Amino acid sequence: SNVVSDAYNYNKGNTRTASMKVNDVSGSFHTYKLDWRSNRLRTFYDGVQLFEYNKETNAGEDKWPFDNEFNLIINT
Repeated sequence: SNVVSDAYNYNKGNTRTASMKVNDVSGSFHTYKLDWRSNRLRTFYDGVQLFEYNKETNAGEDKWPFDNEFNLIINT
């Protein structure tokens, strides 16, 4: 999970991120969830929370651009 904004960006080396290694050789079905609220983003893998990003107090669009419309691209 990555959160990229003008203030927090991988080009600046300060992206808000988390990762989880999955060793699944069974080919089983998995669930992914994005819980997008007005003040936080949370991601889940098979019901286990992986990442949480909370809106900072008085955050502007540079730190919290998630009040705008988005396209979600999922590469699986």
